[in-house]
Amino acid sequence: MKKLFIALSIVFVSAIMLPTMVFADENLSDKLTGEGGNVELDEATYIGGCTISEDVTITGKGADKTIITGKITIDADAKVTLDGVTIVSTEDGANVLTVGNGATLKVLNSEIYYKDKSDRDYGNYASFPYGTVGIYVSGGSNVEVVNTEVHAKYGIWIKGSENEVTVSNSKIHGYAAIDLSNSGSPASENKVTINNGSELTGHNIYGLNSENDYGTVVIKDQNGSEVTIDSSKVTNTSDNGNKEDLILYSSDESNTIEVTNTVLDNEVSSSSVFGLDVENIEKLTLTLHGNTVTGNEFPDDDDYIYVTLVIGEEEIVGRFEKDTIEETLPAALKELEAEAKSENIKIDGYYLDADYEDEVDFSEIAGNVKIYVKASEIETETSSEKPPKTGDINLVLIISIVIAAVAGTIFAKKKIAAKAN
Repeated sequence: MKKLFIALSIVFVSAIMLPTMVFADENLSDKLTGEGGNVELDEATYIGGCTISEDVTITGKGADKTIITGKITIDADAKVTLDGVTIVSTEDGANVLTVGNGATLKVLNSEIYYKDKSDRDYGNYASFPYGTVGIYVSGGSNVEVVNTEVHAKYGIWIKGSENEVTVSNSKIHGYAAIDLSNSGSPASENKVTINNGSELTGHNIYGLNSENDYGTVVIKDQNGSEVTIDSSKVTNTSDNGNKEDLILYSSDESNTIEVTNTVLDNEVSSSSVFGLDVENIEKLTLTLHGNTVTGNEFPDDDDYIYVTLVIGEEEIVGRFEKDTIEETLPAALKELEAEAKSENIKIDGYYLDADYEDEVDFSEIAGNVKIYVKASEIETETSSEKPPKTGDINLVLIISIVIAAVAGTIFAKKKIAAKAN
């Protein structure tokens, strides 16, 4: 009877769908049967260097315990989850993870890096200028990175159109931590979301040369793309004084950037929080709210001056040509005063402090400046003159329209569309 019970138990267990187990010194590709399913990895080092074209979940014992060496490509609409593994490649100028052709990738609780995770070694710029990429995304693919650390010359590079990338509670390091660019040709309809305590760090390790200037988050050659950063941290370092802007933007078409409740820690004196390397910047919708900013917020530009107008808790930023700002800024404010008057609002003055004590001398504006606008409602038969309530009137919207018309650009520190009656 006992022998019969054991025999039945063996038959019963063998009928259960168990995960494929991979042990040390095996090639990962040997276990990818093409039928998908689950692959569990032991606490050991495995050989990667393969392409995954099936729906599969690969689970390790933890990023510090299960190591896969060699690059991996996810292709052909495959849906792949990598959980609790480290993937490391030492191949110069290669992608550690490549996701393309409509594939979907989730990376959970893992590490993705080039060589030894060192910030100093993203690849020799002269021998392979394109460098290594931690996660390379293209072809309308979808990537989600959660509780994961990525180190490479380009942490995550999104190329081409209609890709979607979400980074949550993760640390991404690189010459560019996030690179949304297309090598000079246009790309469109990409969506990038950084949230939930993620940290993006840009490291500029190259010799002092303006050609080596870059950014922690780079947005170039885009049209109709969206980048959202919320409740996270963006910071930078530079070994040789090159610029490493926190957000480097260079696109002439319409795009949207929204940064909220985020620490923008600009540690490089030559850099700014927003590097705006573009002439037609009026097509950019930039919304900022609830952020903590360290260092230069806008660039110290040879050609432009950024003017922040503060109205109560609202801020509107305009970019003016430096050579003509002494005339164009007062002209914009006179137009502003006329428009405000039509709404029964009186502009009482422009100040350099929130207490309205230090009046602005427009002839002395030589660099980026914050101007506090003091305003009050015009007395009527039913009301006495009093400070206006931004929520009840259109002062912020009026300022936005006027500054946009005169300066050619305007950024809202808070969304203002709801202010219109």
